[in-house]
Amino acid sequence: MGLILRDVEVAGRRVDVRIADGVVASVGACEYETGDEIVDGRGGVLLAGLHDEHVHVLALAAARASVDVSPAAVGDATGFERALRDAASRGPVRAVGFYERVFGDFDRDVLDALVSDTPVQIQHRTGELWVLNTRALKEQGAERVIDPHFERDANHRLTGRVWRGHDVLRTTAPIVPESIAKIGQELAAYGVTSITDATPTNDASTARLLSCLPQRVRVMGPLDLAIEPGPGIAVGEVKVLLDDDRLPGADDLASLAYEAHVKDRAIAVHCVTLVQLRFAIEVFRRSGVRGDRIEHGSVAPADAIADMHDLGLRVTTQPAFVGARGDDYLADVDKRDLAALYPVASLLAAGVPTFGSSDAPFGPLDPWVAMRAAVERKTPSGQILGAPQRVDPATALALYNAGSSVVVGAPADLVLLSVPLDGALERLSADDVVITIIAGNIVYDAR
Repeated sequence: MGLILRDVEVAGRRVDVRIADGVVASVGACEYETGDEIVDGRGGVLLAGLHDEHVHVLALAAARASVDVSPAAVGDATGFERALRDAASRGPVRAVGFYERVFGDFDRDVLDALVSDTPVQIQHRTGELWVLNTRALKEQGAERVIDPHFERDANHRLTGRVWRGHDVLRTTAPIVPESIAKIGQELAAYGVTSITDATPTNDASTARLLSCLPQRVRVMGPLDLAIEPGPGIAVGEVKVLLDDDRLPGADDLASLAYEAHVKDRAIAVHCVTLVQLRFAIEVFRRSGVRGDRIEHGSVAPADAIADMHDLGLRVTTQPAFVGARGDDYLADVDKRDLAALYPVASLLAAGVPTFGSSDAPFGPLDPWVAMRAAVERKTPSGQILGAPQRVDPATALALYNAGSSVVVGAPADLVLLSVPLDGALERLSADDVVITIIAGNIVYDAR
């Protein structure tokens, strides 16, 4: 008994595709057997499933249980204050998406002036910074510990700013399997059949939650990450975070890379600034490259791209940020860096293996939104940011299915669209997804 996709477009031909035992068993004319499930594709294109190569699933679940104070949600300072106070009237507040252009920079005292009688935690849209009011600091027991994540002023008083405080604040938005499964269904509706969770603090417990997803999951984490083996879940790269003002020793990081390579693991280095990228390149010159990758590559001029090519590095990037934050980049980013911002076309032209991803919850989860951003490079106001970095629709799609093909013997991780390939490339829309199949099983069906 198998699954037959009848009259689907594969490599420009209308064919039948038979799936059995989790793989593509035949492409062409198929013989029907008793008990086969038959899906009429009606000429829609059948593609290899999409991949999200950098996402933070648990953070996404937490964000969706939080108050959205992003510029798009609150508009201005008045809207920001209103959103916080409205949320505080219902209990403790966990807010996400804060950006300085809306309200300015602030600390615990500014936040106390807005809400003092209820614990409030606000995450910056980069995910790197949290700001807590005094009530929230007390709940965290921050005064009783010396933790480098909690910033203190010259008088050793807590400022309320918490850097890289994911572990410190994780318990404020409990994550349950149902919320993870819901995200998995949303991903399936986009045609996503596999993901890489790029959270650096992943451990065995988070891996168990990630196993609630129907997608195949690669789990990044520390060097000592140990997860229970299971179908569809595997250990990914060693994730390394960099901050411009707290860079580790280059030799120390090179040693970590060597240790990872000995364990047959690559490392993935977070690089959102040019300083971080140049530092990572120097590290890889010392350690050598064995499947290692750069995460984000947010600012990458031509010489850095050439270095990445020569070293054999891969890049996982997020073109959707141009569409979501482009106006802020135009206002805030050094003009000299704008041409090198999320340079998808230049990376591909240089022969650097480049993969698309969402970085959700910090970017849009829908990969089709990111594909359109890679093609158009339009900011929210309609300005073009980095026109030379535009790519054609087929190239944008390939960022998310890595050029995979529907061929005999390939894993049956597939997405069927309602239109032929030409129509799909013209629209680049999740609305065209009809069926998503993972390991031969239908996990999403829009029919």
